[in-house]
Amino acid sequence: MSWTKGHNTLTGGAWYSYFDQSEPQSYQAVNAEGNVGSMWGNNPILTANGSVLRTYDIHLIQQTNALFINDTYKALHDKLTVTAGFKEVMVTRSETNLVPGVTYATGQSVAEPLPQFMASYKITPHDQIYINGTASFRMPASIMTYADRYSVSTGQLSSKHASDISPEFAIGEEIGFRHSGFANVNVALFNYNFTHRQLSTTTYENGLPISESIDAGGQTMRGAQIEVGLKRWHHFSPYFSGQYEHATIDSNLPTVATDGASVYLPTKGKQAVNTPSFTAAIGLNYDDGSMFGGFNMNYIGKQYSTFMNDESIPSYETFNVNVGYRFKSFGYAKHPQVQLNLLNIGNNGYLSGTSSIKTNARSMTVNGHTVAASAPQYYVGGGFAGVLSFSTGF
Repeated sequence: MSWTKGHNTLTGGAWYSYFDQSEPQSYQAVNAEGNVGSMWGNNPILTANGSVLRTYDIHLIQQTNALFINDTYKALHDKLTVTAGFKEVMVTRSETNLVPGVTYATGQSVAEPLPQFMASYKITPHDQIYINGTASFRMPASIMTYADRYSVSTGQLSSKHASDISPEFAIGEEIGFRHSGFANVNVALFNYNFTHRQLSTTTYENGLPISESIDAGGQTMRGAQIEVGLKRWHHFSPYFSGQYEHATIDSNLPTVATDGASVYLPTKGKQAVNTPSFTAAIGLNYDDGSMFGGFNMNYIGKQYSTFMNDESIPSYETFNVNVGYRFKSFGYAKHPQVQLNLLNIGNNGYLSGTSSIKTNARSMTVNGHTVAASAPQYYVGGGFAGVLSFSTGF
């Protein structure tokens, strides 16, 4: 609901979401040729009591309620706009696991207050400065966080569900300048502070990949970004964006040593994982109404794959090109066109990200306790591809 009085507009409302997901992982026998009979498992492997052999059999129900209110004030002939608001978000997760011998019911309920403030001022019709202050939170992305799992090799529990789960909470500030016209420019400085930073990673259970969320502790992200795009000039339109980001871990993270002792790794001050310091993009487009084409380059800086910063993937670039021709309409065909896209020119076999984040890739000693090395695993970037397409409207 919204109510306007003078220079103020007051808005309030409620939001509700219901989410229901079932996710079993079962096993089935293969035939004499080593093939699975059906993707739906018509030949399952059974346990001694006749039930289907599973690593987990989970069912999650999530309900989200949010109440919000904000007020927008405009002054100085609408040059100044100030908005302040508040949202209370309540999330309840209930999860069950039907595999015998594991914790049957788990879940979590949280309520987070989220204030926000935004202000902008139009210096001229084409120039604006702005400042934002926001709060946000995020629950663990993987429902496996709440589930016990067991090994089909040993018949014993191989991992327990997380017992103390805190959602990620972030406070962010941003100040910037925007210009619109022949050149569209956006320049901003930003700062974000996280607690219980949630990171998605992949672990392997019984040889199968499982997505999980891990708590990376506190984190600070500060940086600057710029974006510049020109309107079409002689059919050409260039674009550039770049970002510098200094992201550091603010706490020492816990782990388990080889002798079973709980220790804290000296990760405070290390660079955050999966966070390049520099990223950039350059693009150039051409369109005269009939012929069109474009080129873009993306640069991603070095990224660490361990919290101890003892292993990383190098920086990489990707290049894409597209060319095409747009025909005049004829008959029922409206502006038919042919287009060729060339993707990832000249860069094959590069590592594009970390799929399995680790604490340390090299063995180390902490307070007399040895922490074993664990090798991260990576995503391999896509190879070259050429795509030829024909399209038309009717």
